[in-house]
Amino acid sequence: MDKRNLAARLMRADSAGEVVNILEEAGYWHEERYWRYLGDMPTNFSSIGNQQSDPVASLVEKIINGVDARLMNACLEQNIDPESKEAPNTMQEAVSRFFEGGSDAQVEGKIRHWSIEKLRQEGSLLTVAATGYRSSKGYPSITIADQGEGQTPDEFPNTFLSLQKGNKNKIQFVQGKYNMGGTGALNYCIGPHRLQLIISRRNPALLKSDISDRDNQWGFTVVRREKPVGNEKNSTFTYLAPFDRGGKVDRDGEVLTFISDTWPLFPDGSDAYYIPSKFGTLVKLYEYELPNKGSIVSSGQGLFRRLDLGMPEIVLPVKVFECRPDFKSSPEGIISGLIARLEEDKAKTLEPGFPETCWINWGTQKLPARIYAFKQGQGEHYSTSDAGIVFTLNGQTHASLPTSFYRRKSVGMSYLANSLLVIVDCSELQRDKQEELFMASRDRMRKSSFSRSLEGYLEFSLNNNSALKELRNRRRKEQIGEQLSDDKPLQEILSNLVNKDPNLAKLLMTGNQISSPFIPGIIPNGDSKFKGKEFPTFFKFKKGNYGETFIRDASLGSKVRFDFVTDAVNEYFGRDIGPGQLTVTSDDFEPKYIVSPLRNGSCSVNLVIPERYVEGDVFEVQIQVADESRLEPFINVAKITLKKVHKSPPGPRPDTPTFSDKLSLPTITRVEKKEWEKYDFDAESSLVATNTGSEGRESHLSYDFYVNVDNVYLKSEQKSSKVDVNLLEARFVYGLALFAIAILRDPKDFKSLYKDEEDLDLEGIVKHVSKSLARIILPVFNLIFDLSDSDHFDE
Repeated sequence: MDKRNLAARLMRADSAGEVVNILEEAGYWHEERYWRYLGDMPTNFSSIGNQQSDPVASLVEKIINGVDARLMNACLEQNIDPESKEAPNTMQEAVSRFFEGGSDAQVEGKIRHWSIEKLRQEGSLLTVAATGYRSSKGYPSITIADQGEGQTPDEFPNTFLSLQKGNKNKIQFVQGKYNMGGTGALNYCIGPHRLQLIISRRNPALLKSDISDRDNQWGFTVVRREKPVGNEKNSTFTYLAPFDRGGKVDRDGEVLTFISDTWPLFPDGSDAYYIPSKFGTLVKLYEYELPNKGSIVSSGQGLFRRLDLGMPEIVLPVKVFECRPDFKSSPEGIISGLIARLEEDKAKTLEPGFPETCWINWGTQKLPARIYAFKQGQGEHYSTSDAGIVFTLNGQTHASLPTSFYRRKSVGMSYLANSLLVIVDCSELQRDKQEELFMASRDRMRKSSFSRSLEGYLEFSLNNNSALKELRNRRRKEQIGEQLSDDKPLQEILSNLVNKDPNLAKLLMTGNQISSPFIPGIIPNGDSKFKGKEFPTFFKFKKGNYGETFIRDASLGSKVRFDFVTDAVNEYFGRDIGPGQLTVTSDDFEPKYIVSPLRNGSCSVNLVIPERYVEGDVFEVQIQVADESRLEPFINVAKITLKKVHKSPPGPRPDTPTFSDKLSLPTITRVEKKEWEKYDFDAESSLVATNTGSEGRESHLSYDFYVNVDNVYLKSEQKSSKVDVNLLEARFVYGLALFAIAILRDPKDFKSLYKDEEDLDLEGIVKHVSKSLARIILPVFNLIFDLSDSDHFDE
């Protein structure tokens, strides 16, 4: 069969079955000697099978490979050795130099500032297309194409088809390091063979003069999984390499080639293979197991949105095409990253004053954490329940924490759990710290002391964020309603139930009073009269005069807080153009510190006191603030004396709120059917508990309970029972409430269900257990009253 025709047929095939038939017809499928081991490793399944645990994360790796290829091509076209000192140090610098005009660029490597025309132009050279099955029939095939450097056919084994060679390891401005990530997608190609097609041609401008005939040709191959035979324990992945160079053993051939000046790599409209290119790479994943079979451009939480979240600040745009006939109404879209989309949509989607940025610093290593607070109901369009906090490296998501993170006692933001997204940029972390934080698969976090410390600092930052506290209180006020602060019957009923039984009383704090659910004076309306300046004229300690050394005491085992005032705008530290830089230095140690968001002329620095210090030690730190408008930075000096030993509770999270071993009496709100959507209820929902947050260093745990009084089981009992409907409702409400109190009071009963204590989601447990209890709680009441009749017992 003509090789060019074979490549075209394989490219347009959209099922594994078609590919097998084509290769059988060509005489390749059953010839084992034509199939070379991927990575030249017969036992390669352990490496390939241990990649990303999610099909979208695996697809992100393929796209990022395309980004790398385009950056490499741009660098090589400038005759710059990618491993040399003349090469860019970061991906953003590479974009600035090669795509934005270098030193003339206003913003370095931030495509969210590009025009829509430029996004479309560059996005057309890095594309994702869906073809094949209608959504009701099966999974689509996904094609990723880029006009990057491309590879010569004989370099396929050292690039696309290698494992663990680290061929990008010395190149600073690309993402790929391990040379394995792209293989993770093979695990999500449906069918026993896990098929993938690769077609590529090296940019002719990059070829040397002493090239072979094959070097200037298009190479192509198909990757497949071969099941274990005989005594083999695992499958192995191989690729089609029938070109014989005269090797002495089987399975050592090279990939097929064909001659063509151009090849239709890129989509146009509904044709996924229409626009020709002289070089580049096309990768096709047959019948790819996406979590959503709908349109990859417009279907809610479909691929487009998931790719946005997987590449929040991608350095080059990607154009996405839906080429299946089902979805003609939304054929294409441009991915420029979630941060860009949020910036564009913030007026209608974000609460006033957001995003805010705080910083977590390990000496010179800075991790900016961008905090997005969404308006009610908007968060679901930008995030998912398993990605409440996203950790990125060079714009790509490498790990995430679920939204349940915000419901941790040490965070106390349950009321905002579905309205928060935090993106932590880890790009400035040194390589060893990156390895401590991320798994090599780049889709999940490593459980290490470093990652636990980072989580602890995030807990501290969010719990102490004044804007979030104000927003939390406003949301709570909106959700509970004004009437609860004076709702004496609810307070009296639950208090009486508890006081009648000393065992129940032990679960709750002394007094059993429901305090006012709102803290006066901090219910925000989003307005502020503060008008900051683009560049500050002062930045100093809140107490004392500028230039004077600030003297203060601190406790061991805690953080020391410095409050500052300034006349800078809120965006001063977090903006892209002319940002301010705050650094803390000391002659005695490399500081670890957290910088709060700058808000209306105020911010704070929380310095972690090193463990090596003892009571009576004295040390100094300098807090400097600099920007492009100043010849000399603002310098504030503090002198700290350690006066006493503060014994922190065990664990990696000093200075997060501590809680007593008792619960405050919960407030209870009855929820009717007309309000179900507001509380994410359905007919079987019964009770949800929401942490009210904490104020101060020590606090009792406090929850609000929301009970569905239009629950289907309650309504059914009210219709069939002779018992008064109000009494049945009371039994339902307070019975569930007491069960929920027992769960919240003794979380240790559930710790065995979780590998890590931090993953314990008590509010989720209450929600699910209460839903099950709702089915039987009223029949149990009836049974108990029946058992009180002496006829049921032997004399």
